[in-house]
Amino acid sequence: SSYVLALDAGWHVMPAANSDTHAADWIAGSDVRTVLLAPDLSAGALYAAMSAGRGYATLDKNLRVQFAVNGNVMGSVLGGSTGSFTMSVKVDDPDTGPADAITKVEIVSDGGEVVATLPASGNQGEWSATLTSATARYYYARVSTASGPDGLPGPTAWTAPVWTGR
Repeated sequence: SSYVLALDAGWHVMPAANSDTHAADWIAGSDVRTVLLAPDLSAGALYAAMSAGRGYATLDKNLRVQFAVNGNVMGSVLGGSTGSFTMSVKVDDPDTGPADAITKVEIVSDGGEVVATLPASGNQGEWSATLTSATARYYYARVSTASGPDGLPGPTAWTAPVWTGR
């Protein structure tokens, strides 16, 4: 809910995942990740990805998510919006167990409203949806899996938004 409040306030931010582990295995004790879309691991490339808001948060250590609107990757700001938006989402989890199955992909917009639900099954998939809106300021993807860190089904990854330019 805090992420949506920040987006609704116009903050161009991306979600981040972290853990608060106070143990000797602090780095190995959590599967949460903040993923940056950078061409390499150099400081400059990582900083550029953070500055552009190109990334996503995931509670699964190897879940991969790609999200674009009208061919523009997460973190982008569209110019000259026509009001028609084609979303493309690709999700892949190399783990093949049933607990890692992708159960749902949602497109979320202003106010946290789910504007499209894309049914899913299995551990990978590609989806697209075309939406029209005269008022939407952003869209992001939310991915649910069969089992999160608490063992229950639910949201597992959130992408940075693509801003419509409004």
